[in-house]
Amino acid sequence: AVVAIFAMMAFTASVAFAESAVSLEVTDASGSAGSDISIEIKASGTGSVAGAAFTIVPDTGLTIKSVSSTFFDTFVDGAVDGYPSPLVTNPATHSGDNTTDGSMKIAAARADARDVSGKTLFTLTVSANPTEETVYNVKIEATGLTNSNAGYGNGPDGKEDTSDDGDPVPIDLLIGIEEEKYPVMLAFADISSNVDAGNVTVTVGPTVPGDDDEDLMEDAWEIKWFGDTTTSSGGESDIDGDGYKDTDEYQQNGINDADGKPFCPIFMNAKDETNSTFIEASRTKKRGDVDGDGDTEIEDIQKMFQFFLGTVSPTAAEKAAANVSDDNDEHATITITDVQQGFQVFLGTLAPN
Repeated sequence: AVVAIFAMMAFTASVAFAESAVSLEVTDASGSAGSDISIEIKASGTGSVAGAAFTIVPDTGLTIKSVSSTFFDTFVDGAVDGYPSPLVTNPATHSGDNTTDGSMKIAAARADARDVSGKTLFTLTVSANPTEETVYNVKIEATGLTNSNAGYGNGPDGKEDTSDDGDPVPIDLLIGIEEEKYPVMLAFADISSNVDAGNVTVTVGPTVPGDDDEDLMEDAWEIKWFGDTTTSSGGESDIDGDGYKDTDEYQQNGINDADGKPFCPIFMNAKDETNSTFIEASRTKKRGDVDGDGDTEIEDIQKMFQFFLGTVSPTAAEKAAANVSDDNDEHATITITDVQQGFQVFLGTLAPN
């Protein structure tokens, strides 16, 4: 059946229909530069479809990385007469094919016709790397054939034309199955009224010099405080649990908090409701709570003393909890003052956060 459908997709181009029963739409989507963005090709109208063949044409700069389909899934688990799957894709860069570099021809078939109203026929994964926010158009066009062996030459009437002055012959986009007939559900002549293009908006976020892992923190700054560039992933990460995200503390590097202490990602800076980057709900940790169980206990103080002696190396999160004091060493080391004030938190004579 799949071979017959692929064949009929090629041989129904010259049949004229007053109005197609099915319409196609490319959905809008958005994403950031360099990321994978998913867009869908959806159908509407009345009717059942067993085969599809058309060309996807994106604006220059937008790359189609893959095309998938759960609608055309009949033959996914095995080859049928040489077809490894019910979905076939090919780059479309042929001269005179009304396509641009990066376009893609797709063809797909089912063993039986299936209602398409409201269904997603194909899902495309696309990406782009613009230097500024850019909107890319993605449209659907009829695939043109110049295969004389299949009945299509490059002449205006579909016959072979060796003079190279004709255009490829467009074929219909969607067909169905009715017993031994293959009705056209979307004709190439109806593209202008039955096919809607979509737009992909690709945004470009802020960048930080020296930020190879692209987490909006300079790598050297991460290594200084965390010892590596992997402890904090940026985003919502708040290693010291003080209510200021790591990326916000990076942006406030060199600025003092409400207590006059420099912002640091491994020190619990002071609460400050007037600071727009402070998130009260994210202030989850207590000073001196090295093991992170919610309380500052004698075991925490013992571990802090080991950090001070240098017999145990703290993780970034442990160091953040152990940096209790107001010493002026940029919180780079655990001092005896940290241990003493951690003990005060344990005794309840010093506020834990």
